[in-house]
Amino acid sequence: MSADKLNELADIVRHVLNSGEAVTLTSEQTGALHEQIMAGLRPEIERLRAAAQDAKRLTKAAQAVLAERERQMAVHGWMPDHDDEHDAGELAAAAAAYAGHAADHLHPLSQGDGGDDPPGIWPWDREWWKPSTPRRDLEKAAALILAEMERLDRIDAALAGGQKDAD
Repeated sequence: MSADKLNELADIVRHVLNSGEAVTLTSEQTGALHEQIMAGLRPEIERLRAAAQDAKRLTKAAQAVLAERERQMAVHGWMPDHDDEHDAGELAAAAAAYAGHAADHLHPLSQGDGGDDPPGIWPWDREWWKPSTPRRDLEKAAALILAEMERLDRIDAALAGGQKDAD
């Protein structure tokens, strides 16, 4: 389709979006519009296909850890800037607490007292301690480790960026 025809089509779409009026398109215009929409969506479709393939390669456990990390961000709003505020090892300590709780329940008294109270390493208020099954506790622990590793990576990237600026 020629540039003039595409510009005409773009004008029609802008008119419809701005006015809300219904417009009848020719079959040529409909086809061209479809082509343009698909051309714009193609990169996103390919990205989603690649992500789906990657997800198929992940184990059920890895998918659960990534889903827990996403849940922490979506439900609690614990985004990277929030994680960055925990710069005294709190994320790693919380991960250790959940992993230790899982170990206790997989083999009683293996690491602690076998109870469900927050261990001494737990860095936050008791209300945030929410132990569950050993598997679920390990998902939380691994997601917290991932958050801590991402926080450390951001520090390294910032330092590397600052070093580049100094060069």
